[in-house]
Amino acid sequence: MALDPVKNFVKCVVNNIYNESDTTIVLQEGDGAKFPQPSVDGAFNLVWWNYTDYPNPTNDPNVEIVRVTGISGDTLTIVRGQEGTIASTKNSTLKMYLIILGVTKKMVDDIDTSLDAVLVEHNSNGTHKLDTDGTLTANSDTKIPSQKAVKTYTDTRFNNNSVFFQGELGTELTGRKSMITNNVWQITNDGYALLPTKTGWYHVHAQQLISTGASAIYLFLRLNGATYKWGYSTSYIATKDVSVDAIVYMNGTTNYVDFVIENTASAVWSGGHSSVTMFKICD
Repeated sequence: MALDPVKNFVKCVVNNIYNESDTTIVLQEGDGAKFPQPSVDGAFNLVWWNYTDYPNPTNDPNVEIVRVTGISGDTLTIVRGQEGTIASTKNSTLKMYLIILGVTKKMVDDIDTSLDAVLVEHNSNGTHKLDTDGTLTANSDTKIPSQKAVKTYTDTRFNNNSVFFQGELGTELTGRKSMITNNVWQITNDGYALLPTKTGWYHVHAQQLISTGASAIYLFLRLNGATYKWGYSTSYIATKDVSVDAIVYMNGTTNYVDFVIENTASAVWSGGHSSVTMFKICD
């Protein structure tokens, strides 16, 4: 909501006399320039009263608030009887009538409405309205979550992301103690595969030490039984590691990860030097 324009210390004499239906008034020469320009700055309200008899406008029984919608020179176009006041004649002879630009109830109400819109929601008694939704579903710029809602949300987010597994390829994942020569050493979905129960993206790392061998070794990471990514170690004589890393999305129900080691010639797997880790990184 746009607030009415304001200026400091703007008080002017109104020339001539007017009845309750007049919608243009004329100020002393040069005073029109003291006010904001409605065509540029927007309309605004003025207090209009009999200054001669009532120096304090609150004492004038015919005090009136008018809304200025246009200014041309020193002539103001106005809407009469604003903010609960009543349009009245301003025609007492030998009296000075003034108008003043200042804060009225409308301005205060507009400020309050604007603050409610951009800051926080309030209860009817003016206190802040606290949002107790622990999921923060509203994703709002006008709600303040309670301490309990924030704690519930952060605890839930932490628990959803605190998934971690660490173990050995040859024990937790397979139960096997040797490779099949010249073929495949395989981990099947027999209770040793990784099947997380929380949906999200996971980082998976597996590593296996091969003691001896004369050919390349491949370590395949499989998702639901199909190759997802693989690691490769070239021909060698000395002991060497082969490893694989991947970022994998798991649906929390049926998706599982397991591994396959392949070689084309005899090799010896060192089961005591294998490892696998898997942890959730985000939703």
